[in-house]
Amino acid sequence: MTRNRPTKSAGRQFQAPKVNLKIETVKRIIIFSLAALILGTAQCSFFPILDICPRTPDLIMGLILATALCDNAKTAMALSVGAGFFIDAIGGGAFALSPMLYFIYAIIISAASQKVLNSFPAFILLMLPSLIFRAASTVLLTLLYNGAISGGIISTLLLEALCTFILCLPIYPIMALATKPLSAHTKFKF
Repeated sequence: MTRNRPTKSAGRQFQAPKVNLKIETVKRIIIFSLAALILGTAQCSFFPILDICPRTPDLIMGLILATALCDNAKTAMALSVGAGFFIDAIGGGAFALSPMLYFIYAIIISAASQKVLNSFPAFILLMLPSLIFRAASTVLLTLLYNGAISGGIISTLLLEALCTFILCLPIYPIMALATKPLSAHTKFKF
């Protein structure tokens, strides 16, 4: 029994393609993945069982806004889809619309964040359209799940907006510190 040995011309071995990830990209993936993991877990598992807030705050929305301000639009959009899938996996509903809603939100807020300086007052200013978007998505999801809107929806939306606003305030300073080791992202050059 003889073996067929490959000749030198046909003897090339398979080589895996080299992945050319820059260290900055790896840092971004680690920082934003950890932030989404921590805030998503808190949003879906921690806050619903506490009596601190009458409604569950949307911390991922604050993270996407902070990412759009501290880093760039592409990172915010990628984070929005990944965090949306994570939110749906650990506590989402039947429709699993979080990735799509967060992606639409990231597009809108990234466009708005290009017009302002990267600062905490800009974060607070951009929370207003964020809360309006959250209220609209809550109404949409309520209609999809229940088929109708109850009479107390205004108080529910106001409590949800208040809890989200207050609990999202620390996200920007934390993300600004966490993204400081990354290469400088400047929107305006002086």
